[in-house]
Amino acid sequence: QGRVSVTDPSPPFATQLVLDAMCPNIDVSAYLDITEFPNPNNPSETCISVVGMHSGRGSDNPQTRESVILDTCQDYDTCPADGLSGADRAQTGDDSFTCTPGSTVAAAGEFPAGQLEPGLREQPFRWTVTKFICLQYSGGRDQLDFKYRVSPSRDGQFGRNFLVSGFAVDTPCIAALSPPPLPPPPSPPPNISPNTPPPPPPPPPPSP
Repeated sequence: QGRVSVTDPSPPFATQLVLDAMCPNIDVSAYLDITEFPNPNNPSETCISVVGMHSGRGSDNPQTRESVILDTCQDYDTCPADGLSGADRAQTGDDSFTCTPGSTVAAAGEFPAGQLEPGLREQPFRWTVTKFICLQYSGGRDQLDFKYRVSPSRDGQFGRNFLVSGFAVDTPCIAALSPPPLPPPPSPPPNISPNTPPPPPPPPPPSP
């Protein structure tokens, strides 16, 4: 979220859908340290290192991709109705602040009370969507190399500092959607031969 490195000025339709959801106002720098560097074994390839900066809770983890794709980017910065964003998270510290309900404050937005996943309801977006990264790679690739390591996070905590999980969905992945169908062409005008006489005029109305 907030990290867009696609340089194509006219990306494919599926790529643009993902870019539209990668809100530039979502700053992940306080939560993820993302570094790109050449592959030491093949300098023509690029490696990406992602390090967790804060500890979290299992309930923060999204169960569906819809939970990290916001309806609008402004939702992330909209103060909740009760004027309180976040809470004291006990072992991970107090991550809360007050604001004027409905005002625009960086990272103040929360998931709605009717959120499908109970663990995310009325919890700040910043605890969940900042954990999400989207990797784009060229087509034709038949494998990816991934290395996962558990180590102390930057705040001195231990645990699963970066979680990768998969799930089955009934709907296609957002990057697999097709462009909307083109509207049908307009109907052609009637085919009237130049030698065809015009239709007769309608009969006159009956006399009174």
